[in-house]
Amino acid sequence: MIQTRVYDLVLAAKMTITPLQ
Repeated sequence: MIQTRVYDLVLAAKMTITPLQ
């Protein structure tokens, strides 16, 4: 499903934006 792909992309972007975690 595309929704899963989008969610994964958002998660990856969040991790890239906040490398503090």
